[in-house]
Amino acid sequence: DFTPSFSPSGILGTSRDKVKIYLDGNFVKEVSVEEANLYELIDLEKKGNHLLKLEFLNPGTRVFAFTFG
Repeated sequence: DFTPSFSPSGILGTSRDKVKIYLDGNFVKEVSVEEANLYELIDLEKKGNHLLKLEFLNPGTRVFAFTFG
């Protein structure tokens, strides 16, 4: 769980996986990570304090960077 206060938020992933995105406990979408790339997870209209939860569906997923703002 992360608490982003900026948008958009993204990850740099290198393993094939699907990631379920939750914001403040509500399912937002599922993102397919296919290759080493920056993936946008969520883009909020305005700044604020939120709880961002990422659920990786496959064990062993490698993520190298999280970006906020």
